[in-house]
Amino acid sequence: MIKFKLFIFTTVSLFVYAQENKSGDIRDTLLLPKEIEEIIIKGQRKKQFVDKSVYTFDPEVVKRARYSSDLLKTLPELAYDLQSNKITSATGDKLLVLVNGIEATEMQLRGIQPQNVKKVEYYDIPPTRWINRADRVVNIITHNSQIGYGFGIDNFVSPTMGFVNTLVNGNYTHGKSNFAVEYYLGYRNYNNRQSEKNYNYSLDGSKYRSNYLRKDKFGYTHHNTNLRYSNVDVDRYVFQSKFTLESYNNFSDGAGKNIFIRDNILQLDGMIQNSGFHYVRPALDLYYSKSLSKKDELIFNLVGSYFTNTSYQDNREWVLSTGKEVFGSKMNLVAKQSSVVGEVAYAHTFDKVRLNAGYRISANGSKNSLVNLNGLSNFTVNYVEQYMYSESIINRKKMTYRFGAGLTNINNKTAVTKENLWVFTPRIVMGYKISKHRMLRLSSSYVPTSPASDQLSPNLVQILPNIFTKGNPNLKSEKKWQNSLMYTYNNKFFDFRTSVFYDYVAQPISRFYLYEEKLDGYALTYQNGQSLEEKGINFTGSVKPLGTEILALKILIAPMIETLRLKSGEVLQNKVIKNNFILTSEYKSFAFQYQFNIPVYALNGGLLSTNENKNNFMVSYRLKDWNFNLGMLWIGRPSKYLIKTYPRSPVKYTSSTRIYNNRSMLVFGVGYNFSKGKNLKVKRKINNELSKPISY
Repeated sequence: MIKFKLFIFTTVSLFVYAQENKSGDIRDTLLLPKEIEEIIIKGQRKKQFVDKSVYTFDPEVVKRARYSSDLLKTLPELAYDLQSNKITSATGDKLLVLVNGIEATEMQLRGIQPQNVKKVEYYDIPPTRWINRADRVVNIITHNSQIGYGFGIDNFVSPTMGFVNTLVNGNYTHGKSNFAVEYYLGYRNYNNRQSEKNYNYSLDGSKYRSNYLRKDKFGYTHHNTNLRYSNVDVDRYVFQSKFTLESYNNFSDGAGKNIFIRDNILQLDGMIQNSGFHYVRPALDLYYSKSLSKKDELIFNLVGSYFTNTSYQDNREWVLSTGKEVFGSKMNLVAKQSSVVGEVAYAHTFDKVRLNAGYRISANGSKNSLVNLNGLSNFTVNYVEQYMYSESIINRKKMTYRFGAGLTNINNKTAVTKENLWVFTPRIVMGYKISKHRMLRLSSSYVPTSPASDQLSPNLVQILPNIFTKGNPNLKSEKKWQNSLMYTYNNKFFDFRTSVFYDYVAQPISRFYLYEEKLDGYALTYQNGQSLEEKGINFTGSVKPLGTEILALKILIAPMIETLRLKSGEVLQNKVIKNNFILTSEYKSFAFQYQFNIPVYALNGGLLSTNENKNNFMVSYRLKDWNFNLGMLWIGRPSKYLIKTYPRSPVKYTSSTRIYNNRSMLVFGVGYNFSKGKNLKVKRKINNELSKPISY
């Protein structure tokens, strides 16, 4: 049966083609759907396609920018995040950034000088190839290579707290070859995070209440070094080899008190909760594409890694008046993890037609040694996913159609169970050009999502008396059907997208408190529900009152209704208005940015939690090759995070966490950038990433 499905899939792929809107170098873009007339905005020139927008930039904008990141943050749905110092989605969606079709880091973006950027493609409807990896895709197209070199460094620090973001990049191009070195350091060391958690529940005929107060110091150190070598013979072949060495270490050391009440009998307990996670991960990424003829191209990509990661948790509680231990819970995990991703793609170009098809397989395995409340266990887990895909674009006067077809296989082997799932993953996008400045689009897709490793783990940890957390090795994959009707409008002053959306998730993975007889308590664990529905309206874009970058306001307003149906038939519903506001200004050598939002409760795996509050600003001044920044984060208030259970939960739980080190935190930045010549243009068509290190 499987072979028959594969045969049908392959046969259909061979007769579905992509039609271009015009002739030219098709490899300048990932796909070439039909465009509407060019919309000229001062500072930008925009072309709207059925699945993307293509931007070019005026010389005055290029002159003000230091590197390609400065061009990206002028796009209406992208922003410069002041906390991470990286380009992110202004809407909060998962963003994938490419350079000439190659997945890129923020370090790499800072190695590209703005004068070397030919154009920028922004996909608000990602191609089928990336449908499982990102909600939005941005692709920077650079000019052809020549002899040149570049160097840049940016350092952001807080003088009052352990806060450091450092990015360094250097590259050299000569003839067909390009050499690049990139380094990132992220460092946090805080000593004043305070949490208050309240639990109310009934157990064995008694009523319990815990009021838990904790203060901890926490932080992390993140090193990431990339060494890249590329060899390119334009129109013949592309070879790239990238070696990455990533090191990550985090910790949390906290102590507090628990006011524990059983049937009006009060007991004051002391407690500690410590945890940590560490790994050093080397990875090798090999890419090769070969032009078999002027119309045929074959592409290979292989990514691999092998490393060990460790994590621990130590939770203890005792009666303060007597010193008697209430409970002790220790967890130690050593995971020897291997990851491999391989992909092959084929492209054929007719006069005005292009066919793309490919196959990708990713395998992640780990040998685990786990010590927890259940004792010592040694087990092996393997997660394998296969994906076959094809995509086409057809133009019919004012109408444009994009069809994608995929077949996904998820084969997971956990500590106690197996899942082998085959899912057909279709995709359709239709666009209608209303006028020069307006377009109407319809998008629909269906994709499966495998549970994460921590969700599938057999780990068990005690948090408080009668309260535990645990994974669920019996979880099944989610299946998501996404639909949206989008209206886009652009002119000199406005660039916005309004969409009406409806998403349906079958077997959604949610997290609830459930009674565990073996534990004689409640465990916060994962379960598959019946369905999750999300429907609403999304308004996002930018307003430029003067028609230039002197003043711009980026807005996200998304009223929506979330409805979660549990296996028991119980229905949980939440109404929310997601929002985000970013005010920017660029004038000569000066730049300004202010971010603000109103946190709201949204469904997060069965729990209701708020997004992080934002009230940040930064001013920048550029002097030749130097750049200086001054900013303040979380003005007037600490960062704040709230969580609560749904009304009918057997455990009524609320949590409030504040990081007081963040309140009105000053940050300074100094950067230096220099380059000569142009960047090497590598037209890479497939990109893959390894799975994340396993942590319980």
